[in-house]
Amino acid sequence: MLNAAKEIKGLNHMMPPMNQTKKFVLEGYVKKKTGRLFFRQVLNAPNEKMAIELAYCLIGSRKRAKRTEIELQKIEEVQET
Repeated sequence: MLNAAKEIKGLNHMMPPMNQTKKFVLEGYVKKKTGRLFFRQVLNAPNEKMAIELAYCLIGSRKRAKRTEIELQKIEEVQET
């Protein structure tokens, strides 16, 4: 039981090995009372849906924003060189 709790604690249980991930660039802003906070985030994720989920988690944690306050404007997959 204790080992299962450690695996589920983060997003690591949902991520495949690094050789199966793609690089995504997400741009948008956070709507706050003081104005808009623009961001550009580069993430490694297996697909676009996981990249969006990871962006909501990271930006919400760093900027203390709810998902309804985060507006994603652009999501694109970048080819690694």
